[in-house]
Amino acid sequence: DGVPAPLLTFDLSKAFWVQNMVSNFAYYRWKDVYPIIRQQITQIQTDFIQKVSDVDKEALHRYETEGSRNAIEFVTDFGVSAGDALHTRWLQFYGELFVRFRDFFTIVPNEGEASCGCTVQEAGFSDTWKN
Repeated sequence: DGVPAPLLTFDLSKAFWVQNMVSNFAYYRWKDVYPIIRQQITQIQTDFIQKVSDVDKEALHRYETEGSRNAIEFVTDFGVSAGDALHTRWLQFYGELFVRFRDFFTIVPNEGEASCGCTVQEAGFSDTWKN
């Protein structure tokens, strides 16, 4: 059954919390962040599909030339490494979202702006909301 996860203990080393930070952030800025999240997911999936294909070929080669133990160790190492890399990438991505969409502003790089190197846009309220 495994070890129960401490759901009331925040821990950035756990994928659960990092993934929930991104999803919870998206809930209140969906219109703004969904296209960026979708693009990030697509890029990760594309990269992962290629890497898995390469790993599969190498694992088969190792299986045929060195035996199952070596092939299993190779695939396991890849799985752990890929999971760790995804966790790091998703945490960094959360930081990028947080920096760009904070305090109900959208902040984008603008090297021509001397004061902050950015352009700050206020999200504002829709006409429907104002009425």
